[in-house]
Amino acid sequence: MDVDDMEKDEGVSSDQLGSSPTETAAHNFTWAEILANGIDIVAFSEPNKKLCVSNNWFTDKNKDVAVITPNRNIRIDSYKAGDGYVRLKLKGFTFLAAYISPNIGLDAFKLKIDALFRGTPNRVGKYIIVGDLDAKSASWGSPI
Repeated sequence: MDVDDMEKDEGVSSDQLGSSPTETAAHNFTWAEILANGIDIVAFSEPNKKLCVSNNWFTDKNKDVAVITPNRNIRIDSYKAGDGYVRLKLKGFTFLAAYISPNIGLDAFKLKIDALFRGTPNRVGKYIIVGDLDAKSASWGSPI
């Protein structure tokens, strides 16, 4: 089952924005698009830390990734803030949003990936996993 099928099955739509809303104008534009398109869950990588402090936001420990549920009818059963990830348990599925900086080495990257999945107990059931996992690779010319 792919994400689109899961979303249809659960009646929830999600979106992950490729660019972080670090300025108020960009955030306002993004928010207008979210509301206009009926998006239920949104994940932000490197969000504006001043804008994601209300009770409607779910952030990781360092506020490197943030999730918001604009639809007030979405019920969050549980929430976990990890180092570089946010896990929300909802009716019927788990939503996991992650961020890993491109400025860390390969060993640190592996540790963060391991921690991400250790923080996801049982891994049973339906998952939507989104993230900005800035890995380096010699394949595309970046130094490792």
